[in-house]
Amino acid sequence: MPQCVHKTVPELKEDNIDVRCKEGKIIAVLKPLNTKVLSLVEDFAAPMTVWRNKAMGFFKTGFIATTERTISWLKNSVIPADNKLLFLIYVEDNLIGHFGLCNITSESAELDNAIRGEKGGKSDLFDYVENTILKIAFDELKVRCIYGRLFSNNFPAMSLHKRLGFIENSRSPLKLVKNQTEWEYIECSPEEANVRFQYIELILTRDNFKPFN
Repeated sequence: MPQCVHKTVPELKEDNIDVRCKEGKIIAVLKPLNTKVLSLVEDFAAPMTVWRNKAMGFFKTGFIATTERTISWLKNSVIPADNKLLFLIYVEDNLIGHFGLCNITSESAELDNAIRGEKGGKSDLFDYVENTILKIAFDELKVRCIYGRLFSNNFPAMSLHKRLGFIENSRSPLKLVKNQTEWEYIECSPEEANVRFQYIELILTRDNFKPFN
């Protein structure tokens, strides 16, 4: 099989990517956020804000998301970034979530912003979405390793990551710090921890990757 040509983040932001199941059928389409969709940001920022607020407990930094804040984040931090990819996930033209990569360098990348906000598609759809994104990172960005960072009580994500070959790299106790309407989980010593779950860093190398298709 011929080797894929190395692509840059801006190049990968240009084209939609099909998500295929084991049988080869297209089950979803990943649409990258890029300058072409700037005029449409307000349309998908609203549902993304609702999803973020519902999933806030799984993020290290928390706040009350607003549509205006989401629009600003997309326009200023996501779309123009050369080290970040965020894909909107469509099933039969219906937007059902998003998933991406951040902190992309020539050596590594990190899974980012995986949220399934709406029903639609196969029950194991996100298995194939993550599988596709990992393939993009290894085959087209040519990174050597991919990180996944999550709370130890996020059991579905942990299970999926490990089925694809991720292994635990580190585990840290956490301290929850609140500041009015915002909060943050800070890595700390075991004595300072005030929550029962930990912050886990997983790592996946090309050799350990176990693709589904």
